[in-house]
Amino acid sequence: EKTRDAPMAQPFSGGVWFDPVEGKCKAWYMGGYNQHLCYAESKDGVSWTKPAFDVVKGTNIVLPGGATESNTVWLDLDEKDPKRRVKFFTHRGGAIGNMYYRASPDGIRGWSEELWKSGGCGDRTTVFRDPFRGKWVINVRESFSPGQRGRTKRYWQVSDTNDPALVSCLAQDRVPLWVTADRGLDAPNVRLVVHWSMP
Repeated sequence: EKTRDAPMAQPFSGGVWFDPVEGKCKAWYMGGYNQHLCYAESKDGVSWTKPAFDVVKGTNIVLPGGATESNTVWLDLDEKDPKRRVKFFTHRGGAIGNMYYRASPDGIRGWSEELWKSGGCGDRTTVFRDPFRGKWVINVRESFSPGQRGRTKRYWQVSDTNDPALVSCLAQDRVPLWVTADRGLDAPNVRLVVHWSMP
């Protein structure tokens, strides 16, 4: 967490879950900017500990060099394969890179090799499961350059993230548009502008 020039412990890209099998809360987070995937746990969700593992001896690192600005760790309670109970989706490669998928029995050890790699998509592409429809949603960020739309999200859903064929067409230019912000085209509503003043 104190490595390189930007020491940090950031759960913004990771996952925080209650594991009913073990009766504890589990958190995966980025330790050190774009450095390691780390793990912490809690009995009550308030007080957290960082167990020391042998992955990187004496630390709570569970995937060395595995963390980027765009990770999703998903504790999949419906997964039938115990080796894929914890799923890890990560984006690498800069503004336009690729999503990669790996899995582990417990999110600590036994990580698989990369099970698939997506086509080109922007950073901040993430994955979540829609429990109401039983679908996995890949929230694709369309990376942009001058002259294009502002920040744009595209939407791709699959029934099974374990099947590489279902994500083979995942790329920012081949999936449906979801939402966009057209920079400079939306005039501000002056009635909603709040002016703050210090006493």
